[in-house]
Amino acid sequence: MGICQCNLGDIQSGGQRTGRYFQGKPEWSVFVHINCKCQMGHITFTNCKDFNPIVPVDPAIFSKAGNLCLLKRGQFLQPNETVTFTYVSDLPYIFSPYYAKVKC
Repeated sequence: MGICQCNLGDIQSGGQRTGRYFQGKPEWSVFVHINCKCQMGHITFTNCKDFNPIVPVDPAIFSKAGNLCLLKRGQFLQPNETVTFTYVSDLPYIFSPYYAKVKC
């Protein structure tokens, strides 16, 4: 691994309401930030089983398969890159990093 010491803790994610509503339900904005000096890809999150937004998220950005979700179809993100997307739901979802590959 050399100087590359990245791990799941280097994937930061969070979200907040955007202030917009769709069919009476709030829209949420989510960010995923790579806080690592290496590229990270195949970034997968758990807690997706009940993730069923009213407006589908672009699968090129965030796709669901069972209890897991995949960011950007597994593409590698650059160091310090941030990906954002929005979804509409009554409640916010907590996306926990589950797996990622590191490439230095």
